[in-house]
Amino acid sequence: MDATMWLARLRAEFPRWGFLFDPWRWIWIAVRGRHQIEVARTAIELRDVLHGRHPR
Repeated sequence: MDATMWLARLRAEFPRWGFLFDPWRWIWIAVRGRHQIEVARTAIELRDVLHGRHPR
């Protein structure tokens, strides 16, 4: 899947989160409110973190 498809999938699965992909640094970012931020190297890793399957 390309970045656009992953962003659409993440946004559909987690509607209360905002998602960004930085192609120059190759990182995925999820933001919720002012204080909740998650950063991951792949979209799959970010999805797992948000589901609570990937310990931080």
